[in-house]
Amino acid sequence: ALFLLFTPVMAMEAQDSPPDDLVIHNDTLHDLKFMVNEVCLDSIPLVKSHTLYRVTGAEFQADCAYNPSNCWVKAFADTCDGKLLASYQMNNEFGYNYSIPASGYYVEGSEGFNLFLAELL
Repeated sequence: ALFLLFTPVMAMEAQDSPPDDLVIHNDTLHDLKFMVNEVCLDSIPLVKSHTLYRVTGAEFQADCAYNPSNCWVKAFADTCDGKLLASYQMNNEFGYNYSIPASGYYVEGSEGFNLFLAELL
């Protein structure tokens, strides 16, 4: 199985403490592009296959600022017009609510700000 792992850990203990970073681990055969709330992100470049990319917590919160309690993060193969691999519904304060994997993919172990996607072979 191939894995795509999001690890955003956004500490919200104190209002003035910065949120933790979002770490994207792309262990799929595809380069990945991300969309938040139907906007293709320039703040996250194309994440190459089998690489890690770190997004600061402040950048991630800014990307979700339009709708922080119902922020949709979508992972696409290669471009925002590519195959949708997974959709994650997030809340900037509490984290992961639920996800919708594409056909051929499954999600397990997603909780808090940790998101996981496996590709069925």
